[in-house]
Amino acid sequence: MTRARVGTSGWRYPPWRRTFYPEGLAQRRELEHLSRRVDTIEINGSFYSLQQPSSWQAWARETPDDFVFAVKGPRFVTHMKQLRDVATPVANFLASGVLALGPKLGPVLWQLPPRMRFDASRVGAFLELLPRTTAAAARLAKEHDERLDGRALTATDADRPLRHAVEPRHESFRDPAFAELLRAFDASHDELLELIRCGALEPRGPTGEDESAWRFPSGALSVARRAARLRAGFELDAPALSLALGLLERIEELQRRVRELECQLPR
Repeated sequence: MTRARVGTSGWRYPPWRRTFYPEGLAQRRELEHLSRRVDTIEINGSFYSLQQPSSWQAWARETPDDFVFAVKGPRFVTHMKQLRDVATPVANFLASGVLALGPKLGPVLWQLPPRMRFDASRVGAFLELLPRTTAAAARLAKEHDERLDGRALTATDADRPLRHAVEPRHESFRDPAFAELLRAFDASHDELLELIRCGALEPRGPTGEDESAWRFPSGALSVARRAARLRAGFELDAPALSLALGLLERIEELQRRVRELECQLPR
Protein backbone atom coordinates (compact mmCIF):
# COMPACT_ATOMS: atom_id res chain seq x y z
CA MET A 1 0.00 0.00 0.00
CA THR A 2 1.22 3.49 -0.82
CA ARG A 3 2.48 5.42 2.18
CA ALA A 4 1.70 9.12 2.39
CA ARG A 5 4.18 11.21 4.34
CA VAL A 6 3.26 14.52 5.94
CA GLY A 7 5.94 17.09 6.65
CA THR A 8 7.20 20.63 6.27
CA SER A 9 9.36 22.54 3.79
CA GLY A 10 12.12 23.26 6.30
CA TRP A 11 12.72 23.51 10.02
CA ARG A 12 14.53 26.78 10.77
CA TYR A 13 11.69 29.25 11.25
CA PRO A 14 12.11 31.93 13.95
CA PRO A 15 8.31 32.30 14.51
CA TRP A 16 8.21 28.62 15.55
CA ARG A 17 10.61 29.23 18.44
CA ARG A 18 8.85 29.26 21.81
CA THR A 19 5.61 28.30 20.02
CA PHE A 20 6.13 24.98 18.27
CA TYR A 21 9.69 24.60 19.52
CA PRO A 22 9.84 24.50 23.32
CA GLU A 23 11.35 27.34 25.32
CA GLY A 24 15.07 26.77 25.67
CA LEU A 25 15.43 24.31 22.79
CA ALA A 26 18.81 24.91 21.14
CA GLN A 27 18.58 25.81 17.45
CA ARG A 28 20.88 22.92 16.60
CA ARG A 29 18.21 20.54 17.96
CA GLU A 30 15.26 21.90 15.98
CA LEU A 31 15.54 19.28 13.25
CA GLU A 32 15.73 16.54 15.85
CA HIS A 33 12.61 17.88 17.57
CA LEU A 34 10.52 18.33 14.41
CA SER A 35 11.54 14.98 12.91
CA ARG A 36 9.92 13.20 15.88
CA ARG A 37 6.60 14.81 15.00
CA VAL A 38 6.52 14.50 11.19
CA ASP A 39 8.07 11.85 8.99
CA THR A 40 9.46 13.95 6.14
CA ILE A 41 11.03 17.40 5.75
CA GLU A 42 12.26 19.26 2.69
CA ILE A 43 15.89 20.40 2.73
CA ASN A 44 15.72 23.76 0.96
CA GLY A 45 19.14 25.14 1.88
CA SER A 46 20.45 23.12 -1.06
CA PHE A 47 18.43 25.40 -3.35
CA TYR A 48 20.53 28.42 -2.39
CA SER A 49 24.02 26.94 -2.16
CA LEU A 50 25.99 23.71 -2.16
CA GLN A 51 26.02 22.24 1.34
CA GLN A 52 28.93 20.52 3.03
CA PRO A 53 29.07 16.70 3.33
CA SER A 54 29.23 17.14 7.10
CA SER A 55 25.83 18.88 7.06
CA TRP A 56 24.17 16.07 5.12
CA GLN A 57 25.73 13.53 7.47
CA ALA A 58 24.49 15.44 10.51
CA TRP A 59 20.93 15.66 9.14
CA ALA A 60 20.92 11.90 8.61
CA ARG A 61 22.16 11.28 12.17
CA GLU A 62 19.64 13.60 13.80
CA THR A 63 16.52 12.00 12.32
CA PRO A 64 14.75 8.67 13.00
CA ASP A 65 15.62 5.53 11.06
CA ASP A 66 12.46 5.56 8.92
CA PHE A 67 12.65 9.29 8.14
CA VAL A 68 12.79 10.55 4.54
CA PHE A 69 14.04 13.90 3.26
CA ALA A 70 12.91 15.66 0.12
CA VAL A 71 15.86 17.60 -1.31
CA LYS A 72 15.50 20.79 -3.33
CA GLY A 73 17.74 21.01 -6.37
CA PRO A 74 19.94 24.11 -6.71
CA ARG A 75 18.59 27.31 -8.20
CA PHE A 76 21.79 27.60 -10.24
CA VAL A 77 20.45 24.70 -12.31
CA THR A 78 16.78 25.70 -12.42
CA HIS A 79 16.73 29.50 -12.25
CA MET A 80 20.09 30.74 -13.49
CA LYS A 81 20.90 28.12 -16.12
CA GLN A 82 17.23 27.26 -16.67
CA LEU A 83 18.20 23.63 -17.35
CA ARG A 84 20.67 24.52 -20.14
CA ASP A 85 24.13 22.88 -20.08
CA VAL A 86 23.77 21.68 -16.51
CA ALA A 87 25.65 18.35 -16.47
CA THR A 88 28.48 19.77 -14.36
CA PRO A 89 26.24 21.77 -11.98
CA VAL A 90 24.11 18.67 -11.37
CA ALA A 91 27.29 16.64 -10.76
CA ASN A 92 28.48 19.30 -8.29
CA PHE A 93 25.15 19.17 -6.48
CA LEU A 94 25.27 15.38 -6.18
CA ALA A 95 28.91 15.50 -5.05
CA SER A 96 28.16 18.05 -2.31
CA GLY A 97 27.03 15.28 0.05
CA VAL A 98 23.45 14.42 -0.97
CA LEU A 99 24.26 10.69 -0.97
CA ALA A 100 25.26 10.88 2.70
CA LEU A 101 21.54 10.76 3.50
CA GLY A 102 21.62 7.07 2.58
CA PRO A 103 18.17 5.44 2.83
CA LYS A 104 16.72 8.76 4.03
CA LEU A 105 17.21 10.33 0.60
CA GLY A 106 13.76 10.81 -0.91
CA PRO A 107 12.70 12.78 -3.98
CA VAL A 108 14.84 15.52 -5.45
CA LEU A 109 12.64 18.52 -6.23
CA TRP A 110 13.45 20.68 -9.25
CA GLN A 111 11.38 23.85 -8.88
CA LEU A 112 11.33 25.87 -12.08
CA PRO A 113 11.15 29.68 -12.20
CA PRO A 114 7.73 31.26 -12.79
CA ARG A 115 8.71 32.81 -16.14
CA MET A 116 10.28 29.69 -17.60
CA ARG A 117 8.17 28.41 -20.49
CA PHE A 118 7.87 24.79 -21.50
CA ASP A 119 10.47 23.70 -24.03
CA ALA A 120 10.13 19.98 -24.74
CA SER A 121 13.68 19.59 -26.02
CA ARG A 122 15.26 21.37 -23.05
CA VAL A 123 13.13 19.64 -20.42
CA GLY A 124 13.62 16.26 -22.08
CA ALA A 125 17.40 16.63 -22.15
CA PHE A 126 17.39 17.60 -18.48
CA LEU A 127 15.24 14.64 -17.45
CA GLU A 128 17.47 12.31 -19.42
CA LEU A 129 20.50 13.63 -17.53
CA LEU A 130 19.06 12.91 -14.09
CA PRO A 131 20.26 9.65 -12.48
CA ARG A 132 17.58 7.12 -11.59
CA THR A 133 19.57 5.26 -8.92
CA THR A 134 21.99 6.26 -6.21
CA ALA A 135 24.74 4.28 -7.96
CA ALA A 136 24.18 6.31 -11.12
CA ALA A 137 24.15 9.47 -8.99
CA ALA A 138 27.51 8.51 -7.51
CA ARG A 139 28.95 8.01 -10.99
CA LEU A 140 27.68 11.41 -12.14
CA ALA A 141 28.95 13.03 -8.92
CA LYS A 142 32.48 11.97 -9.86
CA GLU A 143 32.25 14.36 -12.81
CA HIS A 144 32.22 17.40 -10.50
CA ASP A 145 34.51 20.29 -11.28
CA GLU A 146 37.45 21.71 -9.35
CA ARG A 147 35.23 23.65 -6.96
CA LEU A 148 34.38 20.39 -5.22
CA ASP A 149 37.96 19.09 -5.07
CA GLY A 150 38.79 18.08 -1.52
CA ARG A 151 35.20 18.29 -0.29
CA ALA A 152 33.24 15.94 -2.57
CA LEU A 153 31.31 12.87 -1.48
CA THR A 154 30.87 10.58 -4.48
CA ALA A 155 29.99 7.21 -2.95
CA THR A 156 26.74 5.56 -1.93
CA ASP A 157 26.28 2.94 0.78
CA ALA A 158 23.81 0.99 -1.41
CA ASP A 159 22.18 1.18 -4.81
CA ARG A 160 18.61 2.45 -4.41
CA PRO A 161 16.03 4.02 -6.71
CA LEU A 162 16.38 7.80 -6.92
CA ARG A 163 13.25 9.71 -7.82
CA HIS A 164 12.82 13.26 -9.13
CA ALA A 165 9.92 15.70 -9.01
CA VAL A 166 9.54 18.68 -11.34
CA GLU A 167 7.58 21.71 -10.15
CA PRO A 168 6.78 23.98 -13.12
CA ARG A 169 5.15 27.33 -12.43
CA HIS A 170 4.29 28.58 -15.91
CA GLU A 171 0.99 27.89 -17.62
CA SER A 172 2.74 26.65 -20.76
CA PHE A 173 3.55 23.41 -18.90
CA ARG A 174 -0.13 22.47 -19.11
CA ASP A 175 0.83 20.64 -22.26
CA PRO A 176 0.30 16.92 -22.93
CA ALA A 177 3.88 16.78 -24.15
CA PHE A 178 5.12 17.64 -20.67
CA ALA A 179 3.02 14.86 -19.15
CA GLU A 180 4.46 12.48 -21.73
CA LEU A 181 8.01 13.47 -20.80
CA LEU A 182 7.31 12.91 -17.12
CA ARG A 183 5.86 9.51 -17.91
CA ALA A 184 8.72 8.56 -20.20
CA PHE A 185 11.37 9.42 -17.63
CA ASP A 186 9.34 8.35 -14.57
CA ALA A 187 9.95 11.76 -13.05
CA SER A 188 6.58 12.06 -11.30
CA HIS A 189 3.04 10.73 -11.31
CA ASP A 190 1.59 13.11 -13.84
CA GLU A 191 -1.92 11.63 -13.46
CA LEU A 192 -1.78 12.78 -9.85
CA LEU A 193 -0.36 16.21 -10.58
CA GLU A 194 -3.30 17.63 -12.46
CA LEU A 195 -5.90 16.37 -10.01
CA ILE A 196 -4.13 17.44 -6.85
CA ARG A 197 -2.82 20.79 -8.12
CA CYS A 198 -6.22 22.42 -7.65
CA GLY A 199 -6.98 20.68 -4.38
CA ALA A 200 -5.78 20.35 -0.84
CA LEU A 201 -2.33 18.84 -1.35
CA GLU A 202 0.57 19.52 -3.68
CA PRO A 203 2.53 16.43 -4.72
CA ARG A 204 6.28 16.57 -4.31
CA GLY A 205 6.81 13.42 -6.34
CA PRO A 206 7.39 9.80 -5.33
CA THR A 207 10.04 8.93 -2.76
CA GLY A 208 10.36 5.32 -3.80
CA GLU A 209 8.50 2.40 -5.22
CA ASP A 210 5.68 2.63 -2.69
CA GLU A 211 5.80 6.14 -1.27
CA SER A 212 4.74 9.61 -2.36
CA ALA A 213 5.73 12.96 -0.86
CA TRP A 214 3.25 15.83 -0.57
CA ARG A 215 3.14 19.27 0.97
CA PHE A 216 0.48 21.81 1.87
CA PRO A 217 0.33 24.91 -0.35
CA SER A 218 2.39 27.50 1.50
CA GLY A 219 -0.24 30.25 1.37
CA ALA A 220 -3.29 28.16 2.16
CA LEU A 221 -5.41 29.61 4.97
CA SER A 222 -8.05 26.96 4.54
CA VAL A 223 -7.07 23.54 3.30
CA ALA A 224 -10.67 22.46 3.86
CA ARG A 225 -11.96 24.87 1.21
CA ARG A 226 -9.40 23.65 -1.32
CA ALA A 227 -10.08 20.04 -0.41
CA ALA A 228 -13.75 20.47 -1.18
CA ARG A 229 -12.97 20.36 -4.89
CA LEU A 230 -11.74 16.82 -4.36
CA ARG A 231 -14.61 15.99 -2.02
CA ALA A 232 -12.22 15.40 0.82
CA GLY A 233 -13.61 16.53 4.13
CA PHE A 234 -10.63 16.86 6.44
CA GLU A 235 -10.44 20.16 8.27
CA LEU A 236 -7.29 22.26 8.45
CA ASP A 237 -8.13 25.93 8.48
CA ALA A 238 -5.13 27.66 10.04
CA PRO A 239 -2.07 29.49 8.70
CA ALA A 240 1.12 27.62 8.00
CA LEU A 241 2.45 27.79 11.58
CA SER A 242 -0.70 26.40 13.09
CA LEU A 243 -0.73 23.74 10.41
CA ALA A 244 2.68 22.65 11.57
CA LEU A 245 1.56 22.62 15.20
CA GLY A 246 -1.37 20.36 14.38
CA LEU A 247 0.36 17.94 12.05
CA LEU A 248 1.01 15.28 14.66
CA GLU A 249 -2.67 14.93 15.54
CA ARG A 250 -3.82 14.83 11.94
CA ILE A 251 -1.27 12.58 10.26
CA GLU A 252 -3.33 9.41 10.52
CA GLU A 253 -6.48 11.14 9.25
CA LEU A 254 -4.61 12.75 6.35
CA GLN A 255 -3.04 9.48 5.34
CA ARG A 256 -6.44 7.83 5.29
CA ARG A 257 -7.84 10.66 3.15
CA VAL A 258 -4.94 10.51 0.72
CA ARG A 259 -5.51 6.78 0.28
CA GLU A 260 -9.17 7.52 -0.50
CA LEU A 261 -8.12 10.12 -3.09
CA GLU A 262 -5.71 7.70 -4.71
CA CYS A 263 -8.53 5.22 -5.14
CA GLN A 264 -10.42 7.85 -7.17
CA LEU A 265 -7.56 8.49 -9.60
CA PRO A 266 -7.86 7.18 -13.15
CA ARG A 267 -5.77 4.07 -13.75
